[in-house]
Amino acid sequence: MNFSAITTQFVSWWKRLKQSKGLLGAGLVFITALCCVTFWAFVQPQDSLHILIPGSVREQMELFEKSPFNQKVFVVVTSQKDTDLLAHAHMVQNYLTQQGLIRPGFNPAPDFALTLLHALPFRFLPTDREPVLEKITQEAVAASTQENYERITSLEGVLLRPLIQADPFHLLEIMTRKLAAFNPQTNLDYRDGFLTTGKGNTLVGLYDLARPARFNNAQRFSEAIKQLNAQLPEGMEVFYLGGLRYTAENVSLIQHDLRYVSLLGIICLILVFCLLLRSAHALFIYALPLLILPVAALGTYAVFGNISGITLGFGSVVAGLSVDYGIYLFFAIVHGNLPATLAAQKLRRHIGCTFLTSSLCFVALFLSSVEVFRQIAVFALLGLTAALLIALFILPLYWENLSTKKRTLSAATEASLLQSPILAGLLSAVIIAFGIWGFYHTRLSSDLETMNASSPLLQKQKSVLDDVFTEAETKNAFIFVKGRTIEEALENNERISLSLPVPLATAEMIPSEKGRESRLKQWKDFWSRERIEDAQELLQQSAVRVGFSPKAFDPFFEWLDNPESQSLFDFTKIYNPVIALEDGSFAVVNFVPNTPQVQEIATDANVVYVTAPELKNGLMQSMKKETLRIALLAFLFNLVAVTVVFNSFRKALLAFIPVGLAICFTFGCFALFKVEVNLFALVFLPLLMGLGIDYGIFQLEKSETAVMQLYPPVALVAAGLSTLAGFGVLIVAKHPVLHMMGLASCVGVGSAMLVSLLILPPILERTK
Repeated sequence: MNFSAITTQFVSWWKRLKQSKGLLGAGLVFITALCCVTFWAFVQPQDSLHILIPGSVREQMELFEKSPFNQKVFVVVTSQKDTDLLAHAHMVQNYLTQQGLIRPGFNPAPDFALTLLHALPFRFLPTDREPVLEKITQEAVAASTQENYERITSLEGVLLRPLIQADPFHLLEIMTRKLAAFNPQTNLDYRDGFLTTGKGNTLVGLYDLARPARFNNAQRFSEAIKQLNAQLPEGMEVFYLGGLRYTAENVSLIQHDLRYVSLLGIICLILVFCLLLRSAHALFIYALPLLILPVAALGTYAVFGNISGITLGFGSVVAGLSVDYGIYLFFAIVHGNLPATLAAQKLRRHIGCTFLTSSLCFVALFLSSVEVFRQIAVFALLGLTAALLIALFILPLYWENLSTKKRTLSAATEASLLQSPILAGLLSAVIIAFGIWGFYHTRLSSDLETMNASSPLLQKQKSVLDDVFTEAETKNAFIFVKGRTIEEALENNERISLSLPVPLATAEMIPSEKGRESRLKQWKDFWSRERIEDAQELLQQSAVRVGFSPKAFDPFFEWLDNPESQSLFDFTKIYNPVIALEDGSFAVVNFVPNTPQVQEIATDANVVYVTAPELKNGLMQSMKKETLRIALLAFLFNLVAVTVVFNSFRKALLAFIPVGLAICFTFGCFALFKVEVNLFALVFLPLLMGLGIDYGIFQLEKSETAVMQLYPPVALVAAGLSTLAGFGVLIVAKHPVLHMMGLASCVGVGSAMLVSLLILPPILERTK
């Protein structure tokens, strides 16, 4: 390649850019640069799991994500020996609190037991009547009075005196049982504020984050954990898990992938340029992504108010597609011996049709209920529209004096690389059979972990936590009771609780305002004047017998006369089950035993019942339906569009041959090489339709035009390789979603291009 000539031509092009026609190009460059700077200065990619979830299971996933249990950060301290494990766990807790990374847990005051007792009247239920009656029988009063005397005369008696005087009948036990009901069915033990298993070598602290779970805060948390590990003795380790950890892993990995993949994509595009284009005039083709991608990103952000890192990673697809229009025009000019403006006119139907088919696939994607799919669709539609306008109306202005060049492929090669229609048909049949086999043997994974960035270290550490919580996950479920307001949600929660075999702990401990008033009334009705006098008489007899003063327990009876006088404790300081939802409503989160009876009652009551296994299965089924619907819509949209453009249903079906065979070949390769396909990769199939049908349209246009030089095979090869350079390079990405998209594109786009070059031409020739 004559680099001196290229330099001269580039300088000439730059001079023309300064002229009147070049002002438009200069303006585009300036606006795009401004958009790019604005985007990276003010926009931070946001990635959360719910943007990958179909609408049919999004409510369950949103509720599950926002539940108090999942909003916490898990700080795990493990040791090969139990020596000083508890002390080091407290050291970790104190350090993270001092650094402002976690909120200190609830620290009850010395008089908390008394506070808990005084909360009973507002949580008194009909089911509590019998336990209280049992405590004020003659035998029970005698036993409790004797126990109280022994406690008050012990060493800690000075501390216990206020509680014993306020609770002579041990009613506090009723409140402690209500608190204990919050514990899930599990083999976990509590050890001085930490969860632990029977082995005792793992302590788990559950904490509320002091700051929102964003990437910068995740980095600070990770740095603090590193510093703590440096201070711990050998054989002991601390790590953290939860949504914050996944935020750190996902965002950092996507940022790494964007830099690495972008660089590799540029290198691959340079190679395609050096091998096939080799003209300074063609440099502007590969400048198109730099012009359109920032605009597409800002437009997407304006529509959704945020943009996913996955959407930005998908920008490489748009980069590959956006250069196709310029490539087709470039080769039509240099091979067709036509002026740029005339070549653009002759290619207008072809380029317009490829734009239409690609856009319709993204329209089908936009109709999805998965938010990240909708973001990708808007991103692609904006980018492709900009690329189309530039290719048809701006590039011809700069290619007016583009000289023709000698064809790079022989006439025989341009005619067809595979002459026999019979051989083409047999090869198609083999690929179809390969695809059918692959469809039934491809392994699909419904595990959300396959859509999250998970380093080997994270997987290893997560296995430790899984060992701790496996039983809790299988034995328990979530019930979410919704309401338009917090009060309504709490009232609905109380109504559901009455129908369950075991009352909901949240309904007992955190009642609504109406519930508090109703329970206080029941408490007062229970403690009638006659019952108070009987209990007081029994207590005085027992008290005098063991040595108590007759007036020792007056504080209790004064409280019975006026229970509202005591300060009201807000139990949401310990545990707040109410979550705010995106639609402005609220939900109360309940952790319940996972039994058929509870599930049936919850279903009949029209509340959301969620278990981890059912959520995974629902996600798999929803994603399959979503993909099938998108693929069907994309197929119908494109079939109608190509039929209208070519005025022939038969030709439209012929244009789909590269798509169909490419999909078959892709599934066959997935099964042959035992690739575990994550749910997100299924969306590539509808997109492959938009990518592959372009090559079929190219060959259809070539078979119909009298000037075949407008459609040299090298143009199709250059377009396909450019798409692979922009899209296929995602195969080197470490993020599982981006990697799977790159893997599917390498197989799918590559096979669609080869089918268009090898198999489709003889079939088209036979059908003429």
